[in-house]
Amino acid sequence: MYPGQARHFPSAAATPEFFLEWQDGAQQFRFKGFFRYDVQDSERTHWDIRELYWLLNRDLWEFSVGLKKIFWGVTESAHLVDIINQTDQVESFDGEQKFGQPMVHASHVSKIGIWDFFVMP
Repeated sequence: MYPGQARHFPSAAATPEFFLEWQDGAQQFRFKGFFRYDVQDSERTHWDIRELYWLLNRDLWEFSVGLKKIFWGVTESAHLVDIINQTDQVESFDGEQKFGQPMVHASHVSKIGIWDFFVMP
């Protein structure tokens, strides 16, 4: 439309993942990264760590430490209480792509529901 405007906007994205578990699944290590390279727009070229945490399952408790994404959604179409993780505005203007949040997270399963406890910087 304008002189000098690019006609093509090639971009490539990768989401590497690594998962390791031991003690019959009682302990886990998870990593999920993200990288995008954009030929035309250097501000879209970026990388980050979406998740990087250690998890321990013990009876009715689950503990995790690291960068983690927490999903609280009532429905798939509207995540009205999705308040813990920041939205990646470069990748997702609709709020679906989130950054990992540094945290210590504990969950307890009881007869009246699941109790989640968070410590976040």
